[in-house]
Amino acid sequence: MSSLLTIIILVVIIIVVFLISIKKIESYPSHKPPKIAILIISARSSRWDSELQVWKQYSGKFSNIRCFFIECDMIENLQSLTLRCKENYIPGIYQKSLQALKKVGDDFDFYVRGNLSTFYIFDYLNSYLRTIPQNIPIYTGGKIWKNSFVSGTSIVLNRLFRNVLIKYGFERKYYDNYSFPDDVLISQVLKDNYVNVLGNNNRSYLYFWDYQKNYTFNLHHIKKNRSPFLRLKTSNQQEYKKITQKLLAVFYTS
Repeated sequence: MSSLLTIIILVVIIIVVFLISIKKIESYPSHKPPKIAILIISARSSRWDSELQVWKQYSGKFSNIRCFFIECDMIENLQSLTLRCKENYIPGIYQKSLQALKKVGDDFDFYVRGNLSTFYIFDYLNSYLRTIPQNIPIYTGGKIWKNSFVSGTSIVLNRLFRNVLIKYGFERKYYDNYSFPDDVLISQVLKDNYVNVLGNNNRSYLYFWDYQKNYTFNLHHIKKNRSPFLRLKTSNQQEYKKITQKLLAVFYTS
C-alpha cells in the first residue's frame, strides 16, 4: 500500500513539474520570435511625410513584425480598412489607436503603439519582447513616466492587455475624452479596469538622441544598452535624414 502511495505521489510531482515547464515556455518563448504588430501614428505634413519614407525603408524587413501607419480614414498596408475619426491631437490620436488595435485583430503576441519620429531597431525589439510574459496582462514600453504611464512613442501591450483595452477603451468617458493625451488615457483605462498594470521596467528602453553630441557617441550608447526605440524628433530635417540613413545602414543592411 505504501509503495502504491509513493508511486502516486511521484506521478503527481512529475505532472506538476511538466505543467510548470509548459507554462514557462508559453510565457517566455525564448526561441521563436514573437508576432508583433506596430501601430505608427501618422498624419500629413512635410516632416511626417519625410519620417514616413524612412519607416517604409525598414518596416517590412522582419517577417514576424507587421507595421501599420494609422491615420483617420486610412490605414496603410491594410486592405479595405477605414478608421472613422477626426485627425487631431485630442481625442483623435486615442481614437485611431483604439480603432486600429481592434481592426488588426488578436493574432499578434504583442502590440506596440509608436509614432513616426521614433526610429525602431527590430533586432533589439525582438530581444526585449522575449523577456515579457504572455500569460498575464502586461502594459509597459520604452519609457515609463513617474511610474504612471508609458511614453506614447513606444507603448507595449501583450495580447491579454490589448484585449482589456479593447473591451473598456471605447466607453464614452474614455473615447470622447478631451482632457488627457492618448498615452495618459490608455494608462487610465487599464488602471481603472485592472490592477498592477505596469510591467517591470528597470531601465529606459527609449533612447533620446542627443543632438549636441556626434553620431558615434549616440550609436555607442544605443548599442551598449540595446535600445529598441530611438527618439529622433527634430525640426532639422537635414540632420534627421543624415542620421537615419546611417542607422538604416547599420541595423538594416545585411
